[in-house]
Amino acid sequence: PAILVRMRHSLLKVLFTTYPQVVEMMSERDWSKLDELILHVSSRCIGDASFGMVRLYKILFYADFKHYERYGKSITGENYICAPQGPVPCHVEKRLKKLNQNGRVSVETRTFHGKKQLAVFALDDAKLDLFGGSEIALVDEVIRQFEGKSATYVCELSHDFLGWKLAKIGENIPYPVALLGPAEITPQKIAVANSLNARATELLAN
Repeated sequence: PAILVRMRHSLLKVLFTTYPQVVEMMSERDWSKLDELILHVSSRCIGDASFGMVRLYKILFYADFKHYERYGKSITGENYICAPQGPVPCHVEKRLKKLNQNGRVSVETRTFHGKKQLAVFALDDAKLDLFGGSEIALVDEVIRQFEGKSATYVCELSHDFLGWKLAKIGENIPYPVALLGPAEITPQKIAVANSLNARATELLAN
């Protein structure tokens, strides 16, 4: 639809200038859903020898951005930055340390195909009652998509994401960029696009 084309240029102008302010306002947040999703993903991938920290990062990234693309909001609220290896979550490493201290996960170094890999093992059940049905269904969809895939594969795939291409190294990637790439058009996406376009126009007028 034309609305997605019209919003692209105005939205890109404001996203990378206003989003850091949004991230700053979200600095104090509830980490429960991020913690439980780490546990859920790690538990679902327990038998996959190729699963490590890198794939955990990418599964979380794709789940959050795909959910935003389809439903207008992310699952965890985590923010992701542009790194050479693709989009990277900002707080997962700290949350893993906290979960490890609480005896809920174990992070171990192992060798996979001759390379060092950080493997994440869930030691506790995830509290899935925190999530809506669409959230867990989408996460499981992404897990299946990347089953057996190497860290190199998922990193290279993430380099095709428009938000990563537009951002500078170390810069936060705004969630609304997910609406700008080629994807299936849904009524929810059009509604979100209309709202964002109106907000972009308002910001550019000030």
